[in-house]
Amino acid sequence: MTNARSTSQSGRGSPGRLTRYRCSGDTGATLSEYALGFSVVAVVALISGSYLTSASEEEAQNQADCVSMRPPPTTCLREPVPAPPTSPGPTGSVTSSTATPPPTDPPPTTPPPPQGSFSPGTATLTRDDVAGTWTISWPFTVLDQGNTPVADAEVRGVVTIGPQSYSISCLTDAGGACALAFADIPVASTSVAIRVISINSVPAVPGPYPTGTFTVPA
Repeated sequence: MTNARSTSQSGRGSPGRLTRYRCSGDTGATLSEYALGFSVVAVVALISGSYLTSASEEEAQNQADCVSMRPPPTTCLREPVPAPPTSPGPTGSVTSSTATPPPTDPPPTTPPPPQGSFSPGTATLTRDDVAGTWTISWPFTVLDQGNTPVADAEVRGVVTIGPQSYSISCLTDAGGACALAFADIPVASTSVAIRVISINSVPAVPGPYPTGTFTVPA
C-alpha cells in the first residue's frame, strides 16, 4: 500500500515517470509481437498453399495420363486389396460352406427281356393246271433265346398280287415252323410279294421283318 501511494504521488509531479512505470509492468504482447506472429502464420500458409497446389496439379496430370494412355503406365496400376483371411475352424482347418453330398448308389440295371429269333426258308410256287392258278408257300422257323423252337407263335403277313393285297397268317408247330401260304394266284400274274408284319410269340421276336418278292413262272 505504501508503494502504490508513493507511485501515485510521484506521478503527479512527473508524468513521464508514470508512463515508464505502466509500460514496464504490462504483461501482454506488444503490437510488434502481434505483427511478427501474423507474418509467420502468413508465410506458413503461403508455403502450405503452394505445396498443395503443386501436389494437386501433379495428381491431376497423372490421372489424365492414366486415362489417355493405352495401355496405362505401370504407375497407374494399383495393388489389389488382399482378401481377409479365413478364420480356422475348431480343429484348426479352414471351414467350407459347401456341403459334400453323400455318395449315391448307381441305379440298378434291369437286364433286357429275353428275345426270340426267326429265320425264313425258301418260298415255293405250285401250279394248279385244273384251276389255272398258282399257290405260294413261304416257310419260317421261330426260336427262343436258346435257339429252342417256339410252338404256337403267330406269323402274320400281307401278300400283294398286282394292285390287290390280302392278309395271311400261320401258327408254328412243335418244331417252331409254319408257312405263309396263298392260293388262287392267277396264272397270268408275273410276280407276287409277301411282307411279314409281325410275329407274336413268347419270348417276343423283334423286327425288322422280311419282305420277299417272287417271280411267277410263265
